[in-house]
Amino acid sequence: MNKSNSIVAGEPKPTSQRQSMTEILARPVAGIVVLLGFYVILLAAFAMLSPFFLSVSNLANIGTNMAFIGLMAAAGTPLIIGVDSTCRWLPLPDWPASSSH
Repeated sequence: MNKSNSIVAGEPKPTSQRQSMTEILARPVAGIVVLLGFYVILLAAFAMLSPFFLSVSNLANIGTNMAFIGLMAAAGTPLIIGVDSTCRWLPLPDWPASSSH
């Protein structure tokens, strides 16, 4: 029997390049990896364009601005998804609407 023609149990079937890329991008961490790569490319590009980009004072300013935006995003996210101060999204027992005595 020719080994190249046999399919061994446990080995993945050969797929095309497009299918394998789709499977890779379907993984849960794929978005994080893509964003991290994008940020690394941006960091390298800005570092090459300006000698002041990687200075301590500029990185501190960037961190301060990111912290402010992050706090505002954290405060606004529950409002966007519909969680208000009464916490109506919590599973509460069914109380009778009115007593009929």
